[in-house]
Amino acid sequence: MQLVAYGEGAGLMAGKRLTNPAGSSNDLRGDVLRVLGVLKVATADQIQRIAAPHLTYRHTMKATASERKTARTASHAGALSDLRKHGLAENGGTTRVGETLRNLTTKGLEAASYELGRPLTEMGSTARGAGSSGATHPMAVNETVIAMLRPKPDLRLLTGEPAEAKAAAQAAVDAPAGIGAIASYATEVPLPATGTWGAPGKGGAQADIAGKVIRASLRTASTIIKRQGGEIRSYDGDRVMGIFIGNSKNSDVAKVGLQIHYAIDEIVKSALYAELPELKSGGFVPEMCVGIASGEAFIARAGVRDSSDLVSIGRAPNVAAKLSDIREPGYGYRTYITADVYGWLNEDSKLCKGVDMWNSYRPQIGGEWMTIYRSSYWWSV
Repeated sequence: MQLVAYGEGAGLMAGKRLTNPAGSSNDLRGDVLRVLGVLKVATADQIQRIAAPHLTYRHTMKATASERKTARTASHAGALSDLRKHGLAENGGTTRVGETLRNLTTKGLEAASYELGRPLTEMGSTARGAGSSGATHPMAVNETVIAMLRPKPDLRLLTGEPAEAKAAAQAAVDAPAGIGAIASYATEVPLPATGTWGAPGKGGAQADIAGKVIRASLRTASTIIKRQGGEIRSYDGDRVMGIFIGNSKNSDVAKVGLQIHYAIDEIVKSALYAELPELKSGGFVPEMCVGIASGEAFIARAGVRDSSDLVSIGRAPNVAAKLSDIREPGYGYRTYITADVYGWLNEDSKLCKGVDMWNSYRPQIGGEWMTIYRSSYWWSV
């Protein structure tokens, strides 16, 4: 037995290395094809969190968040490298925070259709070009899918990990089950309407309906931000960024988050249902999550003449954006703040009739374990 493993086994490994230089297995390449076949464009981090969630709780003793992420995504990064060699995948730009985006080629979509058990006609198109502007919307869609899946780590694969990592993994296992598996999702579907893509028929999921929902939500959030003394820094797809300064900025902005929760749930939703009854009959529930972080940021105007925008550089804007992407269906949480913000809250923004409106937990945000506070409370406007 040992002789066979040493002789023939070594020969087989050499052959596999020639075919797949990164040494990835069929299972790992299948993971990547299934995830990208559904999401169309994703980072290695997102692929790993869906396909191998136990790896999220490994390598926790690495010195930095970057080193931890590199270690836990190494296997799937290798599979992506091998798929690129075979012309099935390609790098498609970077996210706003510098992570490499991955997508399938036309040939890769064919392979993914086999892995997913779907007809090629239902696979949609490649995401080539999506990363040219950071793929902000696809990244938000991906995080929503992950929040709905709630991937459960296999605890048997974590027996040698530190106690804190195992406790976090156990908490993920004990949390309510997610909805379906990655193969049960689709991010491209035909319009359920008459007409064509270019001229959709009346009554379908048309772009103008989505536009009305986004405009109503952003207009409401922007009005509340300005009313409470904030300034609008920028709009990014379906997201608005506001900035608060002053001695009470943390308490002010926390109140804004709770007011946005109230306005979307109690005002915007009913108005949209009245104007667009197909939203209610179709089971669509408008929601908006608010992420809040405090700290210094460098703001500069970037771009070219007649085509530029303000960009925020610093930890606080990045953390706030990541917090706003959190989705916890069924729990009612809409406002997420960092521990620093919580520590500066006054009693009005912290307590409701003597009860703390915020509860803490410790998720992984952008590859870093962070203590954050979340609230399901709302504040009327």
